Amino acid sequence: MPTNDLKLPVELWLLVFSFGKFSSNDLAVLCRVCAGLYHAVVDSLYESITVDNSDVCTTLAECPHLAEKVKSFVFTYPTIMVYDGPEVNLDNLTSALKNMTCLSTLKLIHSQKHEYSSVLQYCDAELHIFHCTYRVNRRLLSFLNRQDSIRDLALTGMPTFDIDPKREEMFLPTSLPLLTEISANSCFLKALVPGRPVHTVRFKGQHVHTSGTRLHRPLHSTCQKFGT
Repeated sequence: MPTNDLKLPVELWLLVFSFGKFSSNDLAVLCRVCAGLYHAVVDSLYESITVDNSDVCTTLAECPHLAEKVKSFVFTYPTIMVYDGPEVNLDNLTSALKNMTCLSTLKLIHSQKHEYSSVLQYCDAELHIFHCTYRVNRRLLSFLNRQDSIRDLALTGMPTFDIDPKREEMFLPTSLPLLTEISANSCFLKALVPGRPVHTVRFKGQHVHTSGTRLHRPLHSTCQKFGT
């Protein structure tokens, strides 16, 4: 906790820091020694979080009053993606996501293991952006079928072996009604693009604006099949 209670109005603290460029790390260090500054900048410190380890998840799991300030949460590792990825404390990440009730952007790009989808079981935030590298299993599909606010969806993983996209309906017709941008394997595109206001499709490193007139030749027939 901050030790030096320098009592200045919040507005004055914000004015002081408007004259300089301070990173979130700089502010976090200063907050440890100054309670007045902590109360002035705590909202902005937690509004957008990008982490490459699970330590922050412990704080968010144990402090719901801080977790509810988070609007953007990106969980990643700066190393080349491997299947296993570094180990993560699933309980802390699960609780952190449960506590982040005001979250609108969530990116989980640290592993391809489908087992990690369990961290989403209690996440009820109304997301606008969701990017995920996990292989898509039934638990992840269940999470997506509960979502009605996502506009931007990116799924880099393939379906798990127990899911047959050709023989079963992966997504409810009423799910993801506001979806406008999607990046995914073609099996997910075929299931999600029809009936939704999608205008941008990305796959295999390419993208296309479905409302535009200039389409790459290899993608044109694919988009026509989607009915766009």
